[in-house]
Amino acid sequence: MVLKYVNGGNLRDYLRDNFKNDEYKLKFVEQIYCAKDLAHGLGFLRKESDLHSKNILIHNKQLMIADLGLFK
Repeated sequence: MVLKYVNGGNLRDYLRDNFKNDEYKLKFVEQIYCAKDLAHGLGFLRKESDLHSKNILIHNKQLMIADLGLFK
C-alpha cells in the first residue's frame, strides 16, 4: 500500500472553508484543471466504489480520488 500526504484536505472541507461568503471564486483556469483532474480520476472508478466529496482530496490544488472501495 502506498500512501501520500495531501496538504489541502478533502473537497467538502475545502469548499466549506473557501466559499463562505463568495470571497473566493475559482478562476476559469482552476475550474478547467479541477474538471480535468476529476475526469481523469473517474476513469478509474468501478461501479461499486464509494465516491463522495470526502474521498476527493486536494494536494497543491490538484484533485485526487482516494478510498476506491478497496477495504470493503
